[in-house]
Amino acid sequence: MAADNQKRIELYELIRGLQRHEKACYKKMARRHAIDNRALHIRLFELMERHPVNDEKLFAARLGLQSQAHFSGLKTYLWNDILSTIVYLRRNDPVAQLQFIELQFELLLDKNLVVSAGKLLEKAWKTAVRYELYATQVKLIHQQYKILSYSDYKSFETESGKLLQYQAGTVSRLQCEQQLQMIIRELTGFKQFNYLRLSPAQLARTGQLRTLLAQISIDAGCPLLYTLHQFACGLTEHLSYCFEACTRHTAAVLDCWQGNPHLIAGNAALFLNCADYTFYNTFALKQTGLAAVLLQQYSVLAAQLEGKDKLRWELIAFNTQLKIFHKHAAYDQVGSLIREQAAGMLQKVEAVLPPVSALSLMSSICISYFVLDRFKEAEDLLLDVIRINHEVQREDILYFSAIFYLVILYEKKDGLQLSNAISATYYRLYNKKKLDGFEKDLMLFLRHLSNEQHNEGRRTAIRGFLQRLEVYKTDPVKELYFLYFNYYDWLQSKVDRVKYTEYRKMQLDAENGHSTVYPHT
Repeated sequence: MAADNQKRIELYELIRGLQRHEKACYKKMARRHAIDNRALHIRLFELMERHPVNDEKLFAARLGLQSQAHFSGLKTYLWNDILSTIVYLRRNDPVAQLQFIELQFELLLDKNLVVSAGKLLEKAWKTAVRYELYATQVKLIHQQYKILSYSDYKSFETESGKLLQYQAGTVSRLQCEQQLQMIIRELTGFKQFNYLRLSPAQLARTGQLRTLLAQISIDAGCPLLYTLHQFACGLTEHLSYCFEACTRHTAAVLDCWQGNPHLIAGNAALFLNCADYTFYNTFALKQTGLAAVLLQQYSVLAAQLEGKDKLRWELIAFNTQLKIFHKHAAYDQVGSLIREQAAGMLQKVEAVLPPVSALSLMSSICISYFVLDRFKEAEDLLLDVIRINHEVQREDILYFSAIFYLVILYEKKDGLQLSNAISATYYRLYNKKKLDGFEKDLMLFLRHLSNEQHNEGRRTAIRGFLQRLEVYKTDPVKELYFLYFNYYDWLQSKVDRVKYTEYRKMQLDAENGHSTVYPHT
């Protein structure tokens, strides 16, 4: 019963999830084969497309269907017809082309049309080599053995030796690809749930993988394997806090994508991961100008992406641009970007990203609301982040959301709620054995600060606490605790009696050799 119900939901979601050009193409092709434009499957498609709720009783009534079996058969036909159309739309995709060729090959060989079958294999082999589809290459070699069985002894002896060499090399590269994919999955798992908060065991494992990667050699002329290898090496450096060493690998990865843009669409997940890590590493090095350059370079390459992969890129690009504006203290641009795109981006997040990945962008937008003094919106969005993270348990988000929520309440001047939230957060982290020194110090200080009645007393307390934070600010690893939000500058702005955004501008002006005076608040 549960499976049947899920199938009913999935047909509706399939239709509602089609892109505009896919819907248009399906209707055009479906009407070609219908006696008239009011065929039942076309009418059902249009009903599901338009209706905001999946109401099957209503759909059956609108179609005049009395029999449940008739309606069930109609849905099955529509499901298969839509999938066939989507496959047809992707007929120019190299992987789809190879699958069609495989079917054509079997058909030709069954008819003993060996010469034509051999020509098809040659075409397929060129495509599989160009796109480094090693599993497909192994299958094609097996097909070539079938062709070879029709040859005379001399040809068989000569060609079989070549095929064995091809097979050995291809299998070796396939094994290397799978090994690199497994390493990358393990490393990205560390980042996904424990970004820059790796346990000693995870750090040790990262070091082991770095040693293993150093022993892997990549054939010249295998750009996809080279990209996988360089990306994996970069991950080990990044997660080990060796950000400068990581840049050598991120630069090599970008060069490879630029030299082989035909590989991007077929390896979209890898491409997006490479871009995302490149930006993260650049921000960790505080090279905001370089981040802007890299964003532009990756944006040119991202033109190869389509569908949901294109939407995922738009989310990465938005988040990266937002961070660049924050790092440059360009808060007018932050405001414009949030005003014009934030709502749309949050809708896309729900459509194309798993919850664990969505949290990063949601947190960036939350911080943006905060610096724009939109504290209620920041609080509401952060509560959504906390709710989602309760399920997915991302450790970096756990710490960020716990402290940033208190900062929002402090700015809202909600003393009672702040006091209650500090107690609840303290005991929650304590019971989970997640109460680290940085978060503990901040929570206890915010409680003390909220109880201080006089402005001068608060500023004196903050000055003393800033001295304690110097331990974190000057440590190359612990300073990354300020990567999400710069608590040090936020507190310093309270001492200087200026808004946080104004203080950040003063800091950048001072770094750039300018002098700007902002009014006290």
